[in-house]
Amino acid sequence: MSVVEFTIAVLSLATRFRFSVTSWGRSVKHNHDVGGVADSMHLYFLAMDVELDQGEDKPAFIAAAQRQGLVVVDDGGDLHVQIPRIR
Repeated sequence: MSVVEFTIAVLSLATRFRFSVTSWGRSVKHNHDVGGVADSMHLYFLAMDVELDQGEDKPAFIAAAQRQGLVVVDDGGDLHVQIPRIR
């Protein structure tokens, strides 16, 4: 999935859900400073952290993101949304 395809998938989610992007692309220094993993998809603009507006349905958002081919990590705060890792 390219950066453009990732962005289109996220914009598609924005047509259905209200959320704010709290982190998207990061420099290596910023990623290090915020405790990001060394091979973070944020470094390639292929990951976003989003905060759902109050009242939004988190399970529905996660399911919709997964249908877009995205991976969502819910650590109890912001949701981390990224492309699947390619290995």
